Amino acid sequence: MNDGGRWTFGTAGTPNPIERQFPNDARPKANRFTETHLQLLAKAYGFQIPSAATFLDAGKYLMFTQDYAYAAKFCSIEDADDPAYGYFLRGMGWVKHMATHASSVIADFERCIRINPEYEPRLRHYLQMARTRVAGKNPAIRANLTD
Repeated sequence: MNDGGRWTFGTAGTPNPIERQFPNDARPKANRFTETHLQLLAKAYGFQIPSAATFLDAGKYLMFTQDYAYAAKFCSIEDADDPAYGYFLRGMGWVKHMATHASSVIADFERCIRINPEYEPRLRHYLQMARTRVAGKNPAIRANLTD
C-alpha cells in the first residue's frame, strides 16, 4: 500500500496456495501484489471482482478491514447501516470502564437511543448503572434523578 509516503508490504495468516506464486520479494514493492494478483486470489476463493460500473451501481457498500490479531466482531448489514450502531458499540466499549467513564456510557447510549429507540431495552440496565454512578459523585445530578 502507499498511504502518501513510501510503499509498504506485509503478509499475515495462512496463505492460500495460489499466493506461493506471488513475487513477495519483487522490486519495486508495488509489484509484489498487483491487480492481476488480486484477481487470481479472488478467483481462488470463489469471489468475483465487480467491474467499475457494477460497483458504482450497487448503491450500498460494506467494507471490512482487520489489522489486529484478535477475533473481529461482526454485525448485520442492517446494523452497519444504522447510525445508532456506532454509538452502541462505542458505549459498550465504555461499559467495562464504568467506574471511571460512566458519563461516556451515558453520552453514547443516550445518542444511540435518540437515533434508534429500539436499543433502549438492551441499554436500560447499563444506563441505570452509569446514571447511579454519576449521581453518586454529583449531588446536583442525584437531586435531578429523584425528582
